[in-house]
Amino acid sequence: MQSVEPYGVLFAYGDNDTFPVWYLQEVEGIRQDVTLINLSLANLDWYMSQLASRPTRPFDSAHAPAIYRTLAPAAPPSGPIVRMTPEDIAGSGPCR
Repeated sequence: MQSVEPYGVLFAYGDNDTFPVWYLQEVEGIRQDVTLINLSLANLDWYMSQLASRPTRPFDSAHAPAIYRTLAPAAPPSGPIVRMTPEDIAGSGPCR
């Protein structure tokens, strides 16, 4: 997770990848600016709604690798919110 650029997106497939990241973000407060997308949940309406309504959390350079401390923007990127469908994430075929 530390290799993801500020405000980046990290794709995971299963519980073994997802739960440790959720723990680090929600309990330890590490890299809360990174959005984790679990591909095995991406075909569920409630999950996509939850992702779309997820607040943008500020980038904390104190908990990031040194390379990003000087490159990171001071504030979250602004602009329109892009709502993705499971097809956008998985390409043209269904999510698996």
